[in-house]
Amino acid sequence: MTTSERAPGLRLGERVVLPGDLELGAHVTIHAGAQIGAGCSIQDGAVVGEPGGAAVRVGDGAAVCARARLDAAAVVGPGAVVGDQAVVEAGAAVGSEALVGRGARVGVGAVVGDRSRLQTNVVLGVAAMVEEDVFVGPGARIGRHAVLRRACRVGAAADVAAEAEIGEEAFLGAGARVVEDVAPRAVMVGRPARRIREVGDEDLIERWR
Repeated sequence: MTTSERAPGLRLGERVVLPGDLELGAHVTIHAGAQIGAGCSIQDGAVVGEPGGAAVRVGDGAAVCARARLDAAAVVGPGAVVGDQAVVEAGAAVGSEALVGRGARVGVGAVVGDRSRLQTNVVLGVAAMVEEDVFVGPGARIGRHAVLRRACRVGAAADVAAEAEIGEEAFLGAGARVVEDVAPRAVMVGRPARRIREVGDEDLIERWR
């Protein structure tokens, strides 16, 4: 449904100008000052912003899916997708073409880099940093202030401790528990995780983009 058809149940704050090509679901709430780019989709029951909070920005072509929530000062980049029932907390940023999967949570002040993928029910802790082209599997938990460097891969249900750094192109197996920094290209498995080998040249991101 386009804005020209006035989606049922729409609640719109002050100083919000909606682009004419916005796809808008039912019972959407957009709080004051929100900036919505061209070609966006905001689906049923989504909430953009908070009462009295700093304005949210949603880039061109982004999608905020059903019952997702963007808290105050959240930023969603162009072409990004915030999945059903996902939450982007206050001051967090989601980069261009990135994905925040269904039921995932991006903590206060956390950053998801361009083209990175957080799958279903991932939890990204407060002020955690995910660089570009990172993959985080379903149900993984990333602690406060942890850093996931460019193109690393984190398996389903893996657990990364607060402040740990996962190096570029590293690989954490499903269910791995990481309690300290991981070197670039290291392959880690187990609880606690142990290094078993190095990621081969054939598996680097430049080879499979």
